[in-house]
Amino acid sequence: MSYVSTVPDPDSAYDPDPDEQARRSEFGWTEVRRGLGLILRGWLLMLVSLGLAVGVLVLIFWPGENGRPTISAKWRDLSVLFTILGLGVAWLYCYGCIVVGHWRCLMFAPERNGAKWLMFGCMICICAGPVLNTTMGFGGLKKPPKIKRGLEDLREVEFTPTAVVAHTAAAVVDVLSFVLFILFLRSVAGCFNDGTRVLFADLYLLLYGMTLGGTLFLMFGNPAPAMQLPFALGALGGGVTCFFGYLFLVCMARGGITRGLARVQSPFEA
Repeated sequence: MSYVSTVPDPDSAYDPDPDEQARRSEFGWTEVRRGLGLILRGWLLMLVSLGLAVGVLVLIFWPGENGRPTISAKWRDLSVLFTILGLGVAWLYCYGCIVVGHWRCLMFAPERNGAKWLMFGCMICICAGPVLNTTMGFGGLKKPPKIKRGLEDLREVEFTPTAVVAHTAAAVVDVLSFVLFILFLRSVAGCFNDGTRVLFADLYLLLYGMTLGGTLFLMFGNPAPAMQLPFALGALGGGVTCFFGYLFLVCMARGGITRGLARVQSPFEA
């Protein structure tokens, strides 16, 4: 006669996977989803505002019957100025949405799968990149522009060696922040045991690495003249694909959170 207890585990009735208990104690996923929504809103509004600005500039400089713009030079300059100012205000709002979205993800993401720490590193890089560029942009000029001959003066701008190193470091930091954010999205998918979204994040990182490597080779590798155009087209196509793929990954992450939360069952409902 066996005296082994056969009392069923109360958690076994509603634990579909080993991480179910952890997900029931994580209450910040809704805010993470909202943060991803803010990031998506910022990038989409930035894209829309850029398209509107380009459309306005085309209308301003559209030639009339005589081959010249129909708007006078005075109103044309004012229109261009207001278009640039409007685009700047719109992009400032968009950048604010993106930063606030990242901050919300940082504050409410769980530590499981390293999600919070990946977002923490991403936020540090997001803040450090603009600081390096802005500081060295004003304080690292060896030969500042005089702005008397237009674009010709801008070509003669020279930076100090320290500024060159700082700008290079800022570019590396920007790339690192982007990679860390993609790893964060991958970690979010892993928290819900979503293998499909994890695979998409891995494929995206591979595409991004190939695009970045091709761009760097085009800039510094001195390819043969016959290969410059294919590399340029490949880098351009890869960049466009990476941008829309990034938006797609953010949408997938939001959808994965919504789907994952819908599957989480409260122990009181078991």
